[in-house]
Amino acid sequence: MGFITFNWDQPDIHRQVEDELRRRSRFVQTIPARAVERGAALLTRMVRAKIQDKGLQVSRTMLRSVGYVIERINDELIQARVGFPIGIRYPRYLEEGTGLYGPLKQLIRPRTKKALAWGQRIVLPGGRSGREFVRRSVKGIRPTRFFSEAVTAFLPRYIEIIDQETMRSAGGESE
Repeated sequence: MGFITFNWDQPDIHRQVEDELRRRSRFVQTIPARAVERGAALLTRMVRAKIQDKGLQVSRTMLRSVGYVIERINDELIQARVGFPIGIRYPRYLEEGTGLYGPLKQLIRPRTKKALAWGQRIVLPGGRSGREFVRRSVKGIRPTRFFSEAVTAFLPRYIEIIDQETMRSAGGESE
């Protein structure tokens, strides 16, 4: 199994995959639907495994929310989307980082208050209440790149799946 490096700053991953297939002298005109289905299921498992391998503190609900959807475009074409439901933002923050480490490269500051506050509620002297942690700004979290690392590990295996399913659909033996 080979190692493939992809440029994640350039979002056109499809073109990079096509270039890699051409580089390997394997021109595939159409990818069998079964290869797309197998690939989507495999990538979903690999993303879940990468989250656990990195020891990210995520809920079981978020871990289970990694999934895939297969859409039929027309009689001949299908596409698979692997990822998280649209409303969940936390995985993107884990992947890209936040604050100084994220896309904006800025400290995280409060928008409407004097300070950021989080943690458990505590009772302060004088009967007031507050939060356990209070800061005027925070640096943010470093990117974990769990999704991009899973995709990078997935692509050589996906190329093998494409080869197997192409041989199977052509009537040959699969490995």
